[in-house]
Amino acid sequence: MKFGVEQKTALVHVGLGTIAGFTSNLMGGGMTTFLMAIILLATSSQLSSRLIPTLYPEVEYTKKWWLANALYPFVSFWLFTWVLFFNI
Repeated sequence: MKFGVEQKTALVHVGLGTIAGFTSNLMGGGMTTFLMAIILLATSSQLSSRLIPTLYPEVEYTKKWWLANALYPFVSFWLFTWVLFFNI
């Protein structure tokens, strides 16, 4: 099975969301965990916005594309991992 650019981007942000969720659990909660997740999301979005147009020039990198392939997987897996480790 070959992965397209959407699947590759989503997979990277799923991994980063999982790392952010685990780190949020280690930080103990509060505003610092939310701030850490926002910083990691901003960093990854800047990297992906610069790398994707150069690696895949045929992809139109718009806000809608970013929401579907980067933000939604990151936030959902961040919350999932954070709640999972919080309840253990």
